Amino acid sequence: MDYLEKVVTKKATERTGKALPHEVPELIERDSLDPHTVDVMKHFGINAASHLNIYSCHVEDALIEAVTRSKEYKESVVLLYQEVLKLRELVPEEVLEQYDADNLRKE
Repeated sequence: MDYLEKVVTKKATERTGKALPHEVPELIERDSLDPHTVDVMKHFGINAASHLNIYSCHVEDALIEAVTRSKEYKESVVLLYQEVLKLRELVPEEVLEQYDADNLRKE
């Protein structure tokens, strides 16, 4: 990629929000790699980046699911609380006071 092509690609990337493509050499010499990269490849294998990407996608999916479930539970709690308030309006105050006295602990 020449200089002009890189500049045009960078401007298009900024406008669209898509990531720049990375150039990957056909042959990578071990001496050109960071020592930590070599350690990771020794421990997890040559496809460590792929495995990490798959794992991070699963974590992201689980997090999205947990947040969605949490929002649904919160909405349910709010609806239940509103229902309790409506029911409390139907019950006479003295009955509520007696119920509270009989069933709630005093601290």
